[in-house]
Amino acid sequence: PIYYEQCREALVTEWKARVADGVEADDEIGLAATAYFNQAVPFVIASIDKDLKQLPGKHFNFVTQEFAFVSPLDGIKTFYSQLLIGDRADNVIGVQGIGKVKSARLIDPLHEEIDMFTCVRALYHDDTRFYRNSQLLWILKTSLNPEEVLSHFHSLQKPDEEVTSTSLPSSLETNDPGLEFTVQ
Repeated sequence: PIYYEQCREALVTEWKARVADGVEADDEIGLAATAYFNQAVPFVIASIDKDLKQLPGKHFNFVTQEFAFVSPLDGIKTFYSQLLIGDRADNVIGVQGIGKVKSARLIDPLHEEIDMFTCVRALYHDDTRFYRNSQLLWILKTSLNPEEVLSHFHSLQKPDEEVTSTSLPSSLETNDPGLEFTVQ
């Protein structure tokens, strides 16, 4: 854009914005918003990016001039809905034949994340694509480790479930045994 550098400089000097070098701005926003939300510090995410609706808290769409509050449950529902629908901007092909309406019918009635995870993963019929798309869509919330989503999925397991790497695609395996899992 023509005035990109001037806008960036004004945001940094006048508004104390931080530049996200080497990491997606969405992830920096995710880290800050999660920390603020967990500490009950007031904040507003001002954006038109639908991906940020994964993040709980107050949101402001500066185009429509509308405020909305996203609960933690609504945020996780947004993530799983995006996995089903897909997102061309993020190069994510969702599940064929599932759009906004069908996704809402599948995800909206669910109130536990494990049920959303199980439903969406089963509809993919392809764990490699499911996990890859999950990593592409997930906004980081606790660290800049790109495998945060795999760790999060691991946390969904029941304590008595056996932890193995049999369902984790080899392209996503890590040397950290804590990130290997199977959800049945």
